[in-house]
Amino acid sequence: MLHVKPLGFAERFLDTLFIPIMYLVSGTFYEQPQMTHCWNSHRITRSAVLFLQSKLMVRCRGRKNQKVLSHKGILFHLPIFGGWKKYVVLEPRETNITKYYIGWINNQVCGVSRIPLKGRVRLLAGPRTVKFFGIDPATGQQIPMRKVSQGVIGKRGMYCHTPLL
Repeated sequence: MLHVKPLGFAERFLDTLFIPIMYLVSGTFYEQPQMTHCWNSHRITRSAVLFLQSKLMVRCRGRKNQKVLSHKGILFHLPIFGGWKKYVVLEPRETNITKYYIGWINNQVCGVSRIPLKGRVRLLAGPRTVKFFGIDPATGQQIPMRKVSQGVIGKRGMYCHTPLL
């Protein structure tokens, strides 16, 4: 089980304050801006995710033409400064999932977003292969995920109004 600490009032308030800034740095006002900030993500150890099953995850190959930008830096989240623009769209495989958290594993870092999600989500796709997983907030159990689509920020794709992490 992987229990994720919910966002507190102060963190949700900061998220709201950052919305106009995130629209600016995304380079487009038409699409929903990227929502992840340092207080929204939690790093986890590899041992904490040993119970996760690969068959329930979505594996996304790295994008060779994407720059390798530091995970500790913020540039990979800022398209106007050369950050990643490509994304994948994921959703829970089961239709009865009403709320979940999304997590990721690659050869550099494991983490989970503390932003509660409903339905589809867009996730930035960088140069490294990553496996995305879903976690039920009530039980801490893994939920099965699937890839729906992919796209590019600024292209006004079909999922441009889907939350972007």
